[in-house]
Amino acid sequence: GVNYRSEQKRFYPKRELAANVIGFVGTDDLGLAGIEHTYQEKLKGMVYSQSIKQDGKGRTIQALNNLSRSSLGNYDLMLTLDEVIQFTAEHHLKKQVDRYKADSGMAVVMDPYSGEIYAMANVPQFNPNNFNAFPRETWKNNAVVSSYEPGSI
Repeated sequence: GVNYRSEQKRFYPKRELAANVIGFVGTDDLGLAGIEHTYQEKLKGMVYSQSIKQDGKGRTIQALNNLSRSSLGNYDLMLTLDEVIQFTAEHHLKKQVDRYKADSGMAVVMDPYSGEIYAMANVPQFNPNNFNAFPRETWKNNAVVSSYEPGSI
């Protein structure tokens, strides 16, 4: 017989934009990098399950009225990143990294009064929809995990 399993897959419509900050989830919906990893427990959704009766051929003969729901966290997380500022920071950072033939670069745009982060750019970048096509080193948010030599700003 033929069986199927319906699964959801996370899709990142902005591709590389802020990918090092947002991170990504794997095929099991577990956060593997970035905010997706750091806030995994808070960002989990809801699980729904229902019991059904099937015949010997696997056909549903009765759906039981026992739809159950369990919360796995289901919190919202608001970032202060601004899409336009993020895009601009990434664009100009990439140009400078290419111009100076640097291995990598990072830039942070922050409101000095509130501490809100409007952009956190990293080069090289990766596409979280296809993260395995990129070296693991590119998954890091170097703006927060790497050290740099004084004077290299």
